[in-house]
Amino acid sequence: MSLLSAALTWALYSVLVRKVSQTGDLLTSSAVMLLGGLPSSLALGLWEIYTQGVGQITIGIIGGLLFLGIISTAIAMFLWNYAFAELPAALASLTFFAQPVVGTLLGWFFLAEKITPLFLAGGAFDQYWNFDLNQRITDAMEQKTASDLK
Repeated sequence: MSLLSAALTWALYSVLVRKVSQTGDLLTSSAVMLLGGLPSSLALGLWEIYTQGVGQITIGIIGGLLFLGIISTAIAMFLWNYAFAELPAALASLTFFAQPVVGTLLGWFFLAEKITPLFLAGGAFDQYWNFDLNQRITDAMEQKTASDLK
């Protein structure tokens, strides 16, 4: 049930981003959206600190938090919003499928994770269907545009 709720709210968010970006500045609206999630994030973070405690804080921990906060959240959120503001929704939604590729490469580069042949086969299978779907959407959009011009 949690995954269904997450998928539905993410879909709603993506649709609302497109609507909001048509009437206002994308950077400002992205900042407001990011701040909108801050109260629940802070509340849950404080609850976790209260129940789990705080471990040793090292330069690596601080770097990891900065990476997650700046790169993985703020910049990624702005780029996601930008994609939905500038691209057709059907095409922009396909950027979601690039996330496993980027995550895999970052895991390999920063964490020295091993990429096995089975992992590559699964990734190739996944990306084949992503590109196939992308091509079908692009073809359908071109046909619609061509029929609209007639």
